[in-house]
Order: sequence, then structure tokens, then C-alpha cells
Amino acid sequence: MSGNILAADIAVVGGGASGIMAAIAAARTLREHPGKGKASGSAAGPGSKTSRVVVLERCDRIGRKLLATGNGRCNFSNAGIDASLYHSAPWVRQIYGRIPPPQVLEIFESMGLLARREENRLYPASGTAASVLDILRLEMDHLQVGIHCDFAVASLKPENHGWLVKAADGRQVQARRVIMAAGGKASPQLGSDGSGFELMKALGHGLRPTEAALTGLKCPSGDLKALGLKSLNGIRLQAKADWYRKTARQSPGMALVASETGEILFREYGLSGIAIFQLSRWPGPGEIRLDLFPEMGREALLHRLVQMRRELGWRNRGDLLAGMLHKRVSQAVLQYAGLDTKGKSEDFSDRELGHLADVLKSWRFPIAGSTGWPQAQITLGGLLVRDFDPATLESRIVPGMYAAGEILDVDGPCGGFNLHWAWASGWLAGTRSALSL
Repeated sequence: MSGNILAADIAVVGGGASGIMAAIAAARTLREHPGKGKASGSAAGPGSKTSRVVVLERCDRIGRKLLATGNGRCNFSNAGIDASLYHSAPWVRQIYGRIPPPQVLEIFESMGLLARREENRLYPASGTAASVLDILRLEMDHLQVGIHCDFAVASLKPENHGWLVKAADGRQVQARRVIMAAGGKASPQLGSDGSGFELMKALGHGLRPTEAALTGLKCPSGDLKALGLKSLNGIRLQAKADWYRKTARQSPGMALVASETGEILFREYGLSGIAIFQLSRWPGPGEIRLDLFPEMGREALLHRLVQMRRELGWRNRGDLLAGMLHKRVSQAVLQYAGLDTKGKSEDFSDRELGHLADVLKSWRFPIAGSTGWPQAQITLGGLLVRDFDPATLESRIVPGMYAAGEILDVDGPCGGFNLHWAWASGWLAGTRSALSL
């Protein structure tokens, strides 16, 4: 063996959430079964020539994307995890049958993480994602996992009952097992560039086309001024959002695709916020219709507006909605409705109030598309799950190759579901790859 080749029992490609967890699971398993593996007597570590488990990360450090999750707070799981909420649900159900959601939380507790629940979302009690990465790094150090950064994998080649992993800079790792945890294409600035898809396709794995998801939606540039989005930038509110997409050419019109109720964040380019993230799972041009008062029917809302005209008619027309909406939102709504704000509220006609009620129940935002990969939190699509055994996450195409996390064709809703998938799949792949030695 040449001097620039590192020997390892297990090489994990990718130092994100799933890769880190896979490495920890593999190293724990090998420690509990010291007879397994060819490196069992070696002093493993980043500077050694032989390691039991190594992580190969293309960026300059591991966990960069993890630090950015949950606006830096790391919504690392959810109290309502259910396989039915994921794409590829029947297959995911088999993984969660082997790694039940409570087990993932127990694993984190064993590493010292204290969780705090907000509704069903689970965050570290410290309120910072750095705490999650800190305990994971401490565990990796304790288990002597080798971490090799700036290691951009250029090729994977089956060799001598194992794998030869080559980096673009010439470094090489010879491993008995490989876990592919390179992520998808979301947030490429944090390390996910989609290179893992090409490496796995070259080995014969199928791929479902990928799309950016859990991201903002952009309005056409020509509509931004009319919608008043520049003045609304940064404002949040609770509303119901209906996502309509254009139908086939032979039947022009709009069809309702999905609805979400929750936070809406106005941006200069269009709409963002948790409810919009959920709807971005259905890509394509269309229209978002916001119901600003989902708890009230249209007639009840109109009755309220008529009552305000009668009791608060002395207000300026532009202030009619004061107390109901953020001032800048109310101004944008009145502008969108084309209503004159000069004069007193008592001057609103029945027709004008009816039209205002319609807008408040269905404020329409044309959508040109999503903000794309740079702002996406997850990837839709990925490696076809039929190519991987749900009992082990080992490839059915090439033995000795495992996969975990976002690179697989699995995705869940916003709220900790996708990170939970990364932990669970990483743990299963790491454990089973180690036991296979």
C-alpha cells in the first residue's frame, strides 16, 4: 500500500448530520464488538494511517449546514414524528420500525443533550445549534473517529472486497465499507453540491429528479411594486395560504394544490415563512392566495367591516383596518384592492367593503417559482429507495455501500422531520455497516 493511502474499516462520505451520526454509530458498534474490523488494534485518529471510522468532508469543517438549521437554533427533531408524513413513506416506516423516534432522542440524551419542546418542535435547551454540533464532535473525539476535511470525493471504486475512495487532490482511502451521506443540493454554499448523486449513479443507482424545497417563493419582478412587497419586507403574520398552480394548456386556469396555515414572512422578492416553505414542496409557477382571517368566514368578516364603518366612521379611510392588521400590511391591502384612502371611513360604500372583504380572504400573489437551491432547506428527489435494503440501508446494487440522509429519495415537512430522518438513517447505516464486518 502506498504511503498516501489511509486504511479504514468504514469511510463516511459527508460530514453533515447523517454522516456524523453514521460515524458515531459505527464507532460505537465497533467498540462494543472489538473483534470486528481489521483496524481493531490500531490507534485511530485524524493523524494516523489506519482508522476504524473516518469522515470525508468536502468543506473545511464538518456540520456547517447543521449550524444554520432552525435559524441557528437547530430544530433537531419533532415530538410528532410519523413515517406517513414522509415521501417514500412505506420504506421509511421500515427504517423507523428499527430505529423508533424515541430511540433517536435517547441517543442524544446519552451524549448529554437537553431538549426543549416548543409545540412539537424539539430544540436544544441552550437555544443554539452549536450545542448540538459540540456534543457530536465531543462524541466523535471520544470514539476516535478520524475527520478529514477538504476531501472532495472524485471517485468510488470497488476493490479487494472493499472500496478505494479517491479525492480530487489525490488523497486516497481504502475502506471495507462506505456510507454515502453526501447530502443533496440544498444550500450549496454550506457544502451540499449534489456530487454524491453522480458518484452513486456511476455505480448503477437510480435517481429521482431533484427539486429545491422548503424555500421561499418568488413573485414575477413586474408585480413586486403593485403588491407593495418592498414596504412589507420582514413583516410576519399568521394566515392561511392556498397554493394554486396553472393547469394543463387544454384547460387553462388554476387548480388548488395544497393549503397551509401558519407563519407568512413577506420578502422583497415574494413570500417566505414556515407555511410557504411547506407549500414549496409543490414546485412550479402559480399563485398563492392568502386568507388573512381564516378563523372568520367572508360574511362574518364583511359584517365586522360594516360595523367598523358605522362605529369608527370618523377614522381616515386608510386607518379602517387599524387594530386588525399591521399598519403596513393594511396599507398594502388597501392599495392592492384599489381603494382610495382619502376621506373618512364612513365614506366606504357597501361595494367597496365587499371587495375589501374578498381581498382580505384571498389576497393573490402570482408566483414565478422558488428561490432555488441557495435558500432551500431540503432536496426533493434523490437516490431511489428501492435500491437500498431498509433493514440495513445497504445498496442492493453494490454490496458494501450504504446510504443515509438527504441523498436518498426521502423528505418530510418543516419542523425537525428532515433532521430526524438524517439521525435515524445515519444510525441504522452506521450500526449495520459495522456489524457486517
